[in-house]
Amino acid sequence: MSRSPRPRLSPFHTLSPLPHSSPLPTLLLLLLLSLHASLLRAPSLALALSQDAIGSILADGISFDGIGPGEDFGDYEERYGVSDEDEYNADAGDSGLMGVEGVSSEWDDEQPEAPMAGVLDVDDVTLPKVADGRSKLLLLFYAPWDRFSKEMVPIYKDVARSLASHTDVLLAKVDGDRYWKLSSRYDAASYPHLVYFDKDNKLGISYEGERTAQALVSYMLHGERRGPRLPAIQAAVEAFKAGSSGEQQEAAMAQAEALVAGMSATDKDVGQLYIKAMKAALAYGEEFLRKEARRLESSLEGGGLPPSTYTKFRQQIDIAKELDPSVTNE
Repeated sequence: MSRSPRPRLSPFHTLSPLPHSSPLPTLLLLLLLSLHASLLRAPSLALALSQDAIGSILADGISFDGIGPGEDFGDYEERYGVSDEDEYNADAGDSGLMGVEGVSSEWDDEQPEAPMAGVLDVDDVTLPKVADGRSKLLLLFYAPWDRFSKEMVPIYKDVARSLASHTDVLLAKVDGDRYWKLSSRYDAASYPHLVYFDKDNKLGISYEGERTAQALVSYMLHGERRGPRLPAIQAAVEAFKAGSSGEQQEAAMAQAEALVAGMSATDKDVGQLYIKAMKAALAYGEEFLRKEARRLESSLEGGGLPPSTYTKFRQQIDIAKELDPSVTNE
């Protein structure tokens, strides 16, 4: 007598204490077994997410979404489909009616932590020895992972070359991410951050001027800029300020535009900022310059700006103060 074949049971049949009409325990068990098998096949996953590894990542200030160690922006762009220009312009923010147009998205690949000729590398132990008031000192706070710090490298090198023959001037730099207590002490809430020391400022003051080699060299040798920014258009600027009617101010602005058109590229860029400020003041009233200066000051205080954008914002604030002296008293 032939036997009927025994029914083939699921391997989980005997493990489920509940009737077959309830699939939940079976699904949970399948999920657990699948996870277990994945961990067996990839033990490095558990290691990569170990407490020590995660602690190291957080301590280094590296974001899971950001650029990892040994990875350049090309890898980041390929992974996330975001271009360096998109990121750069997003960080620069909206610059408003007097704002920056066509900000370059390129930065230097040089590492700020690398040795620089004429620049001292300091830490919390050695900084007090060089910031003793005997020499003027400019200190750059940087973070190795920060692209704006990288953009500051060629600028700082140019400053060092220009000041090489001045024995009473020192340049130094410090890894603000590593020596975070120094960053906190000198209000380096974002990078790059510059602090100036001399015999009258042994505790250091934040440098808030333009972040160009020319401006930094001038500051270190002569102190803060005084007097008109563009002497060639000073008469037109004074006429604009003194104008008692819109027609007079428009005439002064037209005179300034004609002068700016014949300037060199660098001066022309600054001259265009004057023209934009004049046009905005005529279009939106005398309150505009004060409001715009306050907005730009807030942007600078917020930090996280590339040196080129920081410089433009600082120029716009200074021009607003020149065109409307009441801005200085805000």
